[in-house]
Amino acid sequence: MVEDDDDFAQAAEMWLTDALGVEVLLATDGGEGIEMYGPGVDVVLLDRRMPVKSGDEVLASIRRQDGDACVAMMTAVEPAWDTVGMRFDAYLRKPVTPDEILDAVERLFERKSYPQEVRELLQLRTELDLLRDRYASEELDDDDRYTRLDAEFERACEDAMASIDGFDPDDIERLVAGADAE
Repeated sequence: MVEDDDDFAQAAEMWLTDALGVEVLLATDGGEGIEMYGPGVDVVLLDRRMPVKSGDEVLASIRRQDGDACVAMMTAVEPAWDTVGMRFDAYLRKPVTPDEILDAVERLFERKSYPQEVRELLQLRTELDLLRDRYASEELDDDDRYTRLDAEFERACEDAMASIDGFDPDDIERLVAGADAE
């Protein structure tokens, strides 16, 4: 967890440890979060507004490192066009409840077991859903960024259906459709 609010971070650590029995590494700023990240990290809870390095910078940095953690942005920052291309797995809006954090972490641990192509589809779907929640459909239809993202999602969906061995295409469709509920 990379979170500069010490009280919140310690409370969330307790919730995760008690309810899920997971080991939680706490970083209080973005620079420390980057240093702590590595291949052994499965899930990252990441605040967007922090000292030293923002959550956006941390996400970009850890995506370039070894490891394949699922990442939940956890922030009071409303998602907007700046989230396009960030490739996070979940976006939790603060204030968040213990149940919201626990549910998100459980989903991300499950998602970690999916083939990479499915995970990438779900990341794209998460970005699309955030934009659909924020903007009117007319605005989206008139925006090239949304059109490109939607086309990228459709291509990735077709590619995944054709290339993932041992994963039923119906299961992929259900997972991708179910991303709305996350």
